Amino acid sequence: MKREAVNTNKIKVIEKYIRPEYRKGRKLKIYGLAYPDGLIEININQKSKTYLNTLVHELLHCIFPEMSE
Repeated sequence: MKREAVNTNKIKVIEKYIRPEYRKGRKLKIYGLAYPDGLIEININQKSKTYLNTLVHELLHCIFPEMSE
């Protein structure tokens, strides 16, 4: 099932602290999350270069949802 790209006028970015997840006993730091409705959450605990890289990464997920990680 192919997802459609989000209308770029509807993308909303929220800055917040995102708690790390634990999988198989390992801590995974989450820099950002992109949701199918165009909502992007960015972890505020990043340096500016990493923040910008994360924002671009998550925007690409919204605009090109068929692309893999």
